Amino acid sequence: MAGSVTNRRVLSEITKLQALASSSECKFLLDKSPIDDPSSNIILGRILPKSNIYNQAAFQIEIKLPTDYPFKPPELRFVTPIYHPNVDENGKTCVELINISENFKPTTPLTDVVKAVANLIDSPNIEHALNLDIAAEYAQNKSTFERKALEMMASKHIRLLKDLAHIDETFKSDRLFFIKKKLDASTCDAIHETDLTHPIFIYTPQQSPYLGGEFEIEISLPLDYPSTTPRVKFRTPIYSPIVDESGTLSCLPILQRWQSYPTNSVQLRDILVEIDYYITHLEDVDEPHRPGLLIEWNDDPAGFVKTAEQQTKELAKPQKR
Repeated sequence: MAGSVTNRRVLSEITKLQALASSSECKFLLDKSPIDDPSSNIILGRILPKSNIYNQAAFQIEIKLPTDYPFKPPELRFVTPIYHPNVDENGKTCVELINISENFKPTTPLTDVVKAVANLIDSPNIEHALNLDIAAEYAQNKSTFERKALEMMASKHIRLLKDLAHIDETFKSDRLFFIKKKLDASTCDAIHETDLTHPIFIYTPQQSPYLGGEFEIEISLPLDYPSTTPRVKFRTPIYSPIVDESGTLSCLPILQRWQSYPTNSVQLRDILVEIDYYITHLEDVDEPHRPGLLIEWNDDPAGFVKTAEQQTKELAKPQKR
């Protein structure tokens, strides 16, 4: 994507994708794009299908733009698991518009790619299936196919909705953590309008040097959550030894031991509890992301607190809601 002309093309395509949020033909909610991070070539967004089975959920897709885009088609995969004849277990799909080279032209808009994916979701093409077993089931035993598709949609979504309900209950009194966008598990809008793949929490520490600050934390859930370890990132900068310069936080004991816990025995709430504990109890931190800050906290606690308070004041201002 080198050159200002190509960059202008990408910006134009992203603007068109944003417009799909209000489209009656194909609804698509843009989550992330190179506008958010100019160094990235990734576009993330959620498709809201129309068909009777798949309209129970939103499906996040990843569109990866190659360096020579738009002269080469983008790569596409499903981030959200979907039980579908045309999507394999890794999220890869067989969209003819981008999988057949002569179909994709430099003038092909990304909105057409998204519409092609949405159409494929709602109208499976079993003649070009990536999963032959699911294709046979779709053709020969539709009721079983629909039941399994619903089960796959429900399992992760319902588990996460329960996790979020526990978080609300745990932190209801002090509002130490709360979800950035409120969910209502009784409606399909809870799934459609909220990114269940990357829930974002607001963290309001109750102790110095972060008192008065408001920090956004994103937890990225893998396809097979809760079996695989979630990834945690501070979207708001925080002056802490346990969070690296990019916002990544992976040194928590609960994350390092996640694979050893019985499935479903730990929740997102437990991750948040550990975040608050180790942010405010640096004496118990053994493997910091930024050892220099831990040394500063030990050798010059007053200086550390002063810097942390100043950064909190400047970069973690509470948002009006």
